Amino acid sequence: MMLAAGASIASFSSVEQLFLPKSPPPRVDGVHLSLHAAIGNHQRRSSSSFLLHARRFSTYASVSEDPAPVQHQDIHIKDPINSTEASSEDEQRVASHFDWGWVPTFPHAITASMANFMFGYHLGIMNGPLISIAHELNFEGDTILEGFVVSTFLVGAFIGSISGGVLADRIGRRRTFQLDMAPLILGTALSATSENVNVMIVGRFLVGIGIGVNAGLVPVYISEVAPTKYRGGLGSLCQIGTCLGLIAVLILGIPSEADPHWWRSLFWIGMIPAVLVILGMEFAVESPRWLSKVGRWAEAENVIRQLWGDSSVESALEELRSAAKLAESAAEISWSELMSKRYYKAPVIGSALFALQQFAGINGVLYFSSLTFRDAGVSNGMLASAFVAVANLLGALSALYFMDRQGRRNCLMGSYTGMVLLLISLI
Repeated sequence: MMLAAGASIASFSSVEQLFLPKSPPPRVDGVHLSLHAAIGNHQRRSSSSFLLHARRFSTYASVSEDPAPVQHQDIHIKDPINSTEASSEDEQRVASHFDWGWVPTFPHAITASMANFMFGYHLGIMNGPLISIAHELNFEGDTILEGFVVSTFLVGAFIGSISGGVLADRIGRRRTFQLDMAPLILGTALSATSENVNVMIVGRFLVGIGIGVNAGLVPVYISEVAPTKYRGGLGSLCQIGTCLGLIAVLILGIPSEADPHWWRSLFWIGMIPAVLVILGMEFAVESPRWLSKVGRWAEAENVIRQLWGDSSVESALEELRSAAKLAESAAEISWSELMSKRYYKAPVIGSALFALQQFAGINGVLYFSSLTFRDAGVSNGMLASAFVAVANLLGALSALYFMDRQGRRNCLMGSYTGMVLLLISLI
């Protein structure tokens, strides 16, 4: 999303001579005060203009019957267009309305969210071409096998999500991103070259493993490199990346309506973002939290200074030290303790939110929407599915805007309320 801001600047040509009134001011308790003002004319040079005012003040102190001027001061108003000083002040005032603290972190967050782009891409890659794939690999009409080919992706994602955290803690976030691209690239290549359904299933399974690792790694990495103030907004890039990947594959898949072999090209194209992540992570920073966790405090300090600014270094390091001390002193919590009365609330609510979202049926829509639209009489199911993905993107962009303004709880309650009402309307 690109935001464009436009501004019109008014100008003027000349200011007439300012004059003081000739009559002396009246006496008030021995002190005469006169305020004289003149308003200069203005000319229109563009579609808008403004009026320049100049005032002169004269103060008189009365020591006799006739007042005598003792002080005279002119206040000059600078030309806001031609004055260098005024322009500098205007620029600073305008800049103060914009908060650019997120900019240093943004390239690193974008690189990480490219992994979520692949999630969306592979999530929708079977949406349109499934019939062509089934026909070419000789399982057309076998709905159970068709569903298995699609769902194998999720089986691999489940395994990857379990193992991803351990890997990220051992070798670091950046190297985990790069290592994780191996099953993604291999699985995509197997899918693109498959000549039977078994190879396709293996390829989808490997891709799922890579996606599962990314699913937990991307939000962790972004939250650890982003300043606290911007974690909510930058964290929304995870979902935005998924939506963009889904939109991309659905639009790129439109030719599959006419070309039954186009699905192989879709898989080959899916390797491009994996290569970009490998290259991008060579230039991305490591998580300062992970660096502090393994004792590399100097590197953690450099990353914080680079991304958060000098003013945040001490407070951030103190937070990391406190977290490290807490981790050292606290005993490891078992699964039984996690579900105890003291701890159960947060994991139960968090897990329930994810689970209930899946029960809303969104995955079924994303996997088979093209077939559904075709059955409903829509001529181009892939294009119609792309509009569904655009609606998903609009929701993610709304979260990006409202997350840090309205809070997580209000956003969740609002979105789930909307889902309930819309699902009821479909009955």
